[in-house]
Amino acid sequence: MEITNGAQITKSKKAKIMIYSKPGNGKTTVAGLLPGKTLVLDIDGTSQVLSGYDNVDVARIDGEHPHDSILQFYALAKANINHYNNIFIDNLTHYQKLWLLKKGENTKSGMPELKDYALLDNHLLKLVETFNSL
Repeated sequence: MEITNGAQITKSKKAKIMIYSKPGNGKTTVAGLLPGKTLVLDIDGTSQVLSGYDNVDVARIDGEHPHDSILQFYALAKANINHYNNIFIDNLTHYQKLWLLKKGENTKSGMPELKDYALLDNHLLKLVETFNSL
């Protein structure tokens, strides 16, 4: 285990922010108000509120293949990281629902199994860590 003195720790120039709020409180609109250029992944179909913001580019998730689609978005964001000041995922709650819905397609009942919820927890943790590395 390494010990680092506080005077030697430098702050990142990148902010990592997670916004949590009720629907309709303006989370998506925040993407258009951020300084610089923003790349948005529209998961819940609410990007129409960004109409007219020329500082925003929007990619839309493929709801039939949410897992593959979010990985494609990561690759897109990583390949274009120098063109954007902000990467904005809107929103993880809807992504969870799409992901579980897809898992349910492989069961007799059409509903996700208990193990899928544990898998989702691990998947989301890895997803956040992966995007955090950008």
